[in-house]
Amino acid sequence: MALGLVLSKPAAYVREAVLAARFGTGASMDAFVTATTAAQAAWSVVGTPLARVLVPVLVRASARRGRQGLEATSGAVLFVALGISVLLGAGLLSLSAPLAAVLAGPRQHAVAVLLRWLSPLPLALTLSAFATGWLQARQRFTLPAFVPLPLDLGVVGFVVFAGRHGALAAVWGTLVGTALQFVLQWPGLRFHGFRAARPPSPAAALADPGVASVTGMALPLLVSAAAAQAANLLQQGLGLRLGVGNVSALNYATRVLDLPSAVFTLPIVTVALPHLSALAAASRRRDADRSLRTSLEQLLAALVPSALFILVLRRSIAAAIFEHGAFGRLSVGATAGALAGYAPLVVGFGLQELFRVFFYARQDVRTPMIWDLVNLAVTGALDLALAPGLRQVGLALGMSLGTLVAGVGMWVTAARADSGAKDQREPWRPVAVPLVLGTAAMAMALVATGHLPHLQGGGWVRAAVRVVVAGVAGGGAYVAAFVLAGGGPVLRGLVGVARSATVAVRGGGG
Repeated sequence: MALGLVLSKPAAYVREAVLAARFGTGASMDAFVTATTAAQAAWSVVGTPLARVLVPVLVRASARRGRQGLEATSGAVLFVALGISVLLGAGLLSLSAPLAAVLAGPRQHAVAVLLRWLSPLPLALTLSAFATGWLQARQRFTLPAFVPLPLDLGVVGFVVFAGRHGALAAVWGTLVGTALQFVLQWPGLRFHGFRAARPPSPAAALADPGVASVTGMALPLLVSAAAAQAANLLQQGLGLRLGVGNVSALNYATRVLDLPSAVFTLPIVTVALPHLSALAAASRRRDADRSLRTSLEQLLAALVPSALFILVLRRSIAAAIFEHGAFGRLSVGATAGALAGYAPLVVGFGLQELFRVFFYARQDVRTPMIWDLVNLAVTGALDLALAPGLRQVGLALGMSLGTLVAGVGMWVTAARADSGAKDQREPWRPVAVPLVLGTAAMAMALVATGHLPHLQGGGWVRAAVRVVVAGVAGGGAYVAAFVLAGGGPVLRGLVGVARSATVAVRGGGG
């Protein structure tokens, strides 16, 4: 898992750098981002249940009915998911024009063409997501950690060698790369004994206890997915109507945010979901609360300084990663502005995802749904209020604040839910003072390195040097202040992030 994360993040940034060099923040990139977001929004009808509750459902089926129950539930869930995915693909193909008219306004023709090409995407995404969920349910994390790589390589290959076709090349790379994500995981499925019992009929598949469990939770999950996708589509719709480049700048900025999410949030949440599900199935709620507390400490210790680093170094980060070819200084400035608005999203997203898996492990999908609706309401109101004056910065800030409100709200709700309330508040006791002092020391170090004369100047090389030097200085100041403030538990939490990934590889296999 750790190796997969190490390789996947540079590959993702290579992909975005290639897209930036080819398309910049122009109309083609806006159309590609809008079309892929719409296709993924359609797939969320299947993808959200698979991503959110497939692991606990398979864990429960195996615990209660053994190997036979796991095979029956696997086959029934896969049968239903593939059937819905085919229908979604047909819908994208036949409704591409009206969807593009609603989403893209003046650029609807380009988006409609891309949507028609993307119609097979729901089927490919479903196969990949099911394989990932099955392996994680069996405590196998290594191959799923490498899943992003085929997508990155596919997009890069097609854009480099078929770039004359414009955004279509990126779409073709997306389709081929997503299909290869399932191919990558197939050897792991076979090696670990994957078998899916074919249901005798559609009615039998729907009657399977696992499918019944998923469908019983489907409505709140779909409401949550609809809320998240509505926020994304509202943001992109407003961005397109405010002018060319806003949607692309927001997209590039979110790719930067992927790094702290992948290095810290994803390993913790990925390992926590099957572990919390097993503890919940065994009715060991106090153990689950302690596990949640440990994960929360790790997130607070890692994500707050990450957000600060992105906020202070936003322009240098954008230049170091993307300033090539068609991505010039204006594109750097637009992306840096989006990063300023998105910085709080690092913390909000981490909190939201951690407490989401906590509630899903307990088969509670209603609480996350409520906070997703709150997120949509806050994000929508702030986007409408801030976008006319602040453009992409306002759109990014609106989403950040909405997500942060939802993440903190889910934390408070979990703390009040049961006997774990005291445990879930405890992280602030060892974290509060070291976190404040460490963040302050890091801020001063980042500002100081920014004024060093040898680090001034333009160009992506000098920007990359600024990022590295500031990262070393800021990280060192942060850790030193933690130690001086007695932040031993927080420091152990940071080490625990790496341990969670390492344990997954040692104990999880492929």
